[in-house]
Amino acid sequence: MAHVKLGHTRKAQAASYATTAGFVVLGVLVPGAGLLNHAVNPAIIGAYSREAELDADRLAAEKARECFGVPLADIVQVLEQLQREAPDGGGFWDRHPAWTERIENIKGISPGGPAEKERAGME
Repeated sequence: MAHVKLGHTRKAQAASYATTAGFVVLGVLVPGAGLLNHAVNPAIIGAYSREAELDADRLAAEKARECFGVPLADIVQVLEQLQREAPDGGGFWDRHPAWTERIENIKGISPGGPAEKERAGME
């Protein structure tokens, strides 16, 4: 949902349409070359960039805190559990950031969002 809200999905769709259009034109000029679109297009738009992933993580964490009152510490705890159980990303060719990068990204969100302030007033 965060990717949609941030416009990442729309950008990926536009890139896909442009790539397909280019291969349609190429297919007219070089018969059969348009078939390369089936291999190239998914490679180009197959995943979001690391920056987009971090932006989406940040927005999702902020909304979980704001709308559902989920403390950022709980989100970090879940990510740390995933880090222990799932293979880490972050390699040179990997478009997903490493778990440590994602955790630091969430830790960098300023505390005291609306939900946290509301809970503090209730305690």
